[in-house]
Amino acid sequence: LVDTILAASAHVSVEDVRLASLWKAAYSTSSPYKGKLNARFDVDGSGTTMDGWTAVGTVSLRNAVYQDEPLADLNGKFSLDSGMLDASVKQEYFDLTAKADLRKDTLVGNVSLTVSDLRPFAGIIRQPELSGSIHAEARLSGTVESPQIEARIGGSEIVYQNLPIDTIVADVNYGDSQLVVSELTFAGELRNVDTADAPIGLRSL
Repeated sequence: LVDTILAASAHVSVEDVRLASLWKAAYSTSSPYKGKLNARFDVDGSGTTMDGWTAVGTVSLRNAVYQDEPLADLNGKFSLDSGMLDASVKQEYFDLTAKADLRKDTLVGNVSLTVSDLRPFAGIIRQPELSGSIHAEARLSGTVESPQIEARIGGSEIVYQNLPIDTIVADVNYGDSQLVVSELTFAGELRNVDTADAPIGLRSL
């Protein structure tokens, strides 16, 4: 009876939505980004587990600009077929891939993220004075309702408000609604600081 109730078939498409308008609606401030968002999603299936569902989708960002600097287009796609998830989002400086087995509501998968230049994306977290690169690998386990995540995050040439952190390595675990950073190391050399522009608001170095 429940499987019969939980059945659906849907198609959703979005065309030429202005990114600046979405930002304004979310944050009530002017957006540092411009561009046009397009997306398409198709879903069909029934049942209470992912095994009975199929879904495909694409998303793209065209003519993007960040602080008056043009950005390469961003393209993403995902598919869910018989409980197997495959997703990716790619851009000149951004590469995200995810693969997961969701059959019988279990969760087994991997996620990889590389951002080779943080500057074009720093505005998303509203930290425009952040630069450098990051790479993260995560292993997924547990169930769809109670995921377990083990991740290692590494950053290089990180600079925040002219403070050279240089290198960051962090081991992060998430489970039972708790986020734990089990290891965090970072290093930087003050000799790399631009003394004409003291870091993090200091008047002088």
